[in-house]
Amino acid sequence: MCDCYLHKCKFCEEKLPVHLGNFETDRSEIEVFCEKHIPDHNVVIFTVVKVFNEIDGLSEEDKVYVGWKMGIRPLTENAKCWLLQRYNHPNLASDYETTFILS
Repeated sequence: MCDCYLHKCKFCEEKLPVHLGNFETDRSEIEVFCEKHIPDHNVVIFTVVKVFNEIDGLSEEDKVYVGWKMGIRPLTENAKCWLLQRYNHPNLASDYETTFILS
């Protein structure tokens, strides 16, 4: 089982789809950032590279597009571990690349 929910960006009202694998990470152990607010350090950035069920360039299911980004910052070693093992990530029906900028 997984914790799939919408997490509000740390700096604005945008809600972003998050998947926390196997309930191993508590929601309070991460910060989430929309594309406009992704910091330049201690963050994992997810960038959509392929959209499924596309209608006019947008994913019909998730309303994301190729190039859409979000960031997740681990606040604990536990959250960092599960991000590195790729259990914690966006809850999307699209392919994405992952960039690790962890200090």
